[in-house]
Amino acid sequence: MVTVNDLIPGKESRIVFSIHNTGSRAAFVKAVGFKDAQKKVFLDPKVLRIFPDKFVLKEKTQEDVTIIYTPADRDSSHKTTTELSTIYFFGGDEISRQQYRRALLHKPEILEQILPEHSVLQSIDFAEAFHDELLVTEGKNFNMS
Repeated sequence: MVTVNDLIPGKESRIVFSIHNTGSRAAFVKAVGFKDAQKKVFLDPKVLRIFPDKFVLKEKTQEDVTIIYTPADRDSSHKTTTELSTIYFFGGDEISRQQYRRALLHKPEILEQILPEHSVLQSIDFAEAFHDELLVTEGKNFNMS
Protein backbone atom coordinates (compact mmCIF):
# COMPACT_ATOMS: atom_id res chain seq x y z
CA MET A 1 0.00 0.00 0.00
CA VAL A 2 1.20 3.49 -0.84
CA THR A 3 -0.14 6.40 1.19
CA VAL A 4 0.13 10.05 0.17
CA ASN A 5 0.15 12.41 3.13
CA ASP A 6 0.14 16.21 3.44
CA LEU A 7 -1.83 16.86 0.27
CA ILE A 8 -2.22 20.55 -0.49
CA PRO A 9 -5.08 21.58 -2.82
CA GLY A 10 -3.73 22.64 -6.21
CA LYS A 11 -0.20 21.37 -5.38
CA GLU A 12 1.23 18.35 -7.16
CA SER A 13 2.35 15.34 -5.10
CA ARG A 14 4.61 12.71 -6.62
CA ILE A 15 5.41 9.15 -5.56
CA VAL A 16 7.87 6.80 -7.29
CA PHE A 17 8.06 3.08 -6.52
CA SER A 18 9.14 -0.11 -8.28
CA ILE A 19 7.13 -3.08 -9.47
CA HIS A 20 9.12 -6.31 -9.72
CA ASN A 21 8.45 -9.39 -11.81
CA THR A 22 9.84 -12.24 -9.72
CA GLY A 23 8.33 -14.87 -12.01
CA SER A 24 9.86 -16.93 -14.77
CA ARG A 25 7.75 -15.49 -17.64
CA ALA A 26 6.93 -12.03 -18.94
CA ALA A 27 4.09 -10.24 -17.12
CA PHE A 28 1.80 -7.35 -18.02
CA VAL A 29 0.88 -4.56 -15.61
CA LYS A 30 -1.92 -2.04 -16.09
CA ALA A 31 -2.65 0.73 -13.57
CA VAL A 32 -6.10 2.29 -13.36
CA GLY A 33 -7.18 5.08 -11.00
CA PHE A 34 -10.71 5.00 -9.64
CA LYS A 35 -12.72 7.64 -7.86
CA ASP A 36 -15.27 4.91 -7.09
CA ALA A 37 -14.33 1.37 -8.15
CA GLN A 38 -17.72 -0.12 -7.23
CA LYS A 39 -19.51 2.30 -9.56
CA LYS A 40 -16.67 2.04 -12.13
CA VAL A 41 -15.97 5.79 -11.98
CA PHE A 42 -12.46 6.59 -13.17
CA LEU A 43 -10.38 9.39 -11.69
CA ASP A 44 -9.95 12.48 -13.83
CA PRO A 45 -6.54 12.30 -15.58
CA LYS A 46 -5.98 15.94 -14.56
CA VAL A 47 -6.09 14.82 -10.92
CA LEU A 48 -4.20 11.52 -11.18
CA ARG A 49 -1.51 10.57 -13.68
CA ILE A 50 0.44 7.31 -13.69
CA PHE A 51 3.64 6.80 -15.72
CA PRO A 52 3.87 4.26 -17.21
CA ASP A 53 0.27 3.13 -16.79
CA LYS A 54 0.63 -0.05 -18.88
CA PHE A 55 3.77 -2.04 -19.54
CA VAL A 56 5.29 -5.48 -19.87
CA LEU A 57 8.02 -6.76 -17.56
CA LYS A 58 10.29 -9.51 -18.74
CA GLU A 59 11.09 -12.16 -16.14
CA LYS A 60 13.28 -11.04 -13.22
CA THR A 61 13.05 -7.33 -14.12
CA GLN A 62 11.48 -4.25 -12.54
CA GLU A 63 9.90 -0.96 -13.62
CA ASP A 64 9.71 2.33 -11.76
CA VAL A 65 6.19 3.77 -11.65
CA THR A 66 5.43 7.42 -10.93
CA ILE A 67 2.08 8.55 -9.56
CA ILE A 68 1.34 12.26 -9.82
CA TYR A 69 -1.65 13.45 -7.81
CA THR A 70 -2.91 17.02 -8.10
CA PRO A 71 -5.94 17.70 -5.89
CA ALA A 72 -8.28 20.42 -7.06
CA ASP A 73 -7.73 23.98 -5.83
CA ARG A 74 -9.60 24.79 -2.65
CA ASP A 75 -12.56 27.05 -3.32
CA SER A 76 -13.18 29.32 -0.35
CA SER A 77 -16.97 29.05 -0.74
CA HIS A 78 -16.95 25.24 -0.48
CA LYS A 79 -16.14 22.99 2.43
CA THR A 80 -12.88 21.06 2.05
CA THR A 81 -13.30 17.31 1.74
CA THR A 82 -10.74 14.58 1.51
CA GLU A 83 -11.18 12.41 -1.53
CA LEU A 84 -10.23 8.77 -1.17
CA SER A 85 -8.95 7.32 -4.42
CA THR A 86 -7.92 3.82 -5.33
CA ILE A 87 -5.38 2.72 -7.89
CA TYR A 88 -5.70 -0.84 -9.09
CA PHE A 89 -2.67 -2.60 -10.55
CA PHE A 90 -3.84 -5.43 -12.76
CA GLY A 91 -1.20 -7.93 -13.75
CA GLY A 92 -0.75 -11.34 -15.21
CA ASP A 93 0.93 -13.53 -17.77
CA GLU A 94 1.82 -11.54 -20.90
CA ILE A 95 1.45 -14.48 -23.29
CA SER A 96 -2.10 -15.03 -22.00
CA ARG A 97 -2.89 -11.32 -22.53
CA GLN A 98 -1.63 -11.50 -26.13
CA GLN A 99 -3.75 -14.62 -26.74
CA TYR A 100 -6.74 -12.77 -25.25
CA ARG A 101 -6.12 -9.84 -27.63
CA ARG A 102 -5.95 -12.15 -30.67
CA ALA A 103 -9.15 -13.91 -29.56
CA LEU A 104 -10.95 -10.54 -29.29
CA LEU A 105 -9.81 -9.57 -32.79
CA HIS A 106 -11.37 -12.72 -34.24
CA LYS A 107 -14.44 -12.86 -32.00
CA PRO A 108 -15.20 -9.58 -30.12
CA GLU A 109 -18.39 -10.99 -28.56
CA ILE A 110 -16.27 -13.40 -26.53
CA LEU A 111 -15.74 -10.65 -23.93
CA GLU A 112 -19.27 -11.13 -22.53
CA GLN A 113 -18.60 -14.85 -22.20
CA ILE A 114 -15.25 -14.38 -20.41
CA LEU A 115 -16.08 -11.63 -17.90
CA PRO A 116 -19.06 -11.31 -15.56
CA GLU A 117 -21.62 -8.72 -16.67
CA HIS A 118 -20.94 -6.18 -13.89
CA SER A 119 -17.20 -6.74 -13.61
CA VAL A 120 -15.01 -3.63 -13.42
CA LEU A 121 -12.74 -5.47 -15.86
CA GLN A 122 -15.25 -4.96 -18.70
CA SER A 123 -14.46 -1.23 -18.69
CA ILE A 124 -10.68 -1.76 -18.95
CA ASP A 125 -8.92 -2.37 -22.26
CA PHE A 126 -6.35 -5.15 -21.93
CA ALA A 127 -6.15 -5.58 -25.71
CA GLU A 128 -4.41 -2.26 -26.39
CA ALA A 129 -0.66 -2.03 -27.02
CA PHE A 130 1.49 -2.14 -23.87
CA HIS A 131 4.94 -0.55 -23.50
CA ASP A 132 7.69 -3.14 -24.18
CA GLU A 133 5.30 -5.87 -25.33
CA LEU A 134 7.34 -6.32 -28.51
CA LEU A 135 10.36 -7.35 -26.42
CA VAL A 136 8.57 -10.55 -25.42
CA THR A 137 9.66 -13.40 -27.68
CA GLU A 138 8.36 -16.35 -25.65
CA GLY A 139 5.13 -17.85 -26.92
CA LYS A 140 5.34 -16.34 -30.42
CA ASN A 141 4.84 -19.82 -31.91
CA PHE A 142 1.56 -20.51 -30.07
CA ASN A 143 -1.23 -21.35 -32.49
CA MET A 144 -4.68 -19.81 -31.89
CA SER A 145 -6.87 -22.40 -33.64
